[in-house]
Amino acid sequence: MYKCLIRLESTREVGHGHLIRCLTLAENMHKKDNWIFEFAIINTNKDIIQKIQSFGFQINSPIKKSDIIEDDEEWILMLVEERFFDCIVFDIRRNYRSSFFKSLKKKGIKIIGIDDPTKKRIYSDLNIYPPVPDAFSLNWEGFKGINKIGWGYTIIRKEFLDKKIIKNPNKTIIISTGGSDPNNLTCLIVESIQELIIKFSYKLVIILGSDYIFQEDLINLLDVQLNYKIYKNISALKFARLIDSSEFGIISFGMTAFEFLARDKPAIHLCISNSHYNSA
Repeated sequence: MYKCLIRLESTREVGHGHLIRCLTLAENMHKKDNWIFEFAIINTNKDIIQKIQSFGFQINSPIKKSDIIEDDEEWILMLVEERFFDCIVFDIRRNYRSSFFKSLKKKGIKIIGIDDPTKKRIYSDLNIYPPVPDAFSLNWEGFKGINKIGWGYTIIRKEFLDKKIIKNPNKTIIISTGGSDPNNLTCLIVESIQELIIKFSYKLVIILGSDYIFQEDLINLLDVQLNYKIYKNISALKFARLIDSSEFGIISFGMTAFEFLARDKPAIHLCISNSHYNSA
């Protein structure tokens, strides 16, 4: 049995995909191998706390909230001393200092990275990646750990791996742009396609995340002739069933892209970075 700390952030700005896949990993490892997991998050809100606690995991947050790297490192080292962890999973896009990782290794802490493009991946004992181009093109000079890259190491919620029920999809297109959609891609997509949706008598299913703040703009944008349905903050199982009943999706690249793939459903990907574009 191992005790593991997961360091991540889940905010409206960075999205909630990191949290979802870490909860999926922790739930599976706890059930299968009886691992104990705790989460370390600086920027918490009520929804995030409730989400993690609903899985039965403990949350650690610093008394003093700081985005300074040195403060973050000091806090993690303190947690390691006080909570006796065996390993740390990093699913966060920040570059900690080499001295920080040397301190962890001196304490015998194993380091695991998830889909990490930053330089700190070099210090990991284990990195796991989906089979995206960036994972193969990164510079691995000085790396002494193990890389696991492939579909078998892509973290996907169990609800999207269950047997599909609906074999004949109806004329439905799904729009899904993540838990927060800070760039409001949802409105961009709707504005771009709703005339065609009306013309060809399709239905539009719009999936909104818990942190989507542009709902009023979206409602004002929707054409009165449009056949549509809006869902907000739905369960993974409900989302999987909606994907099954659709013809295809128009989505932002991220965890949702792999979930559509797991359901064997095509999708058009909107990408907000070169990395996302290459992976899509």
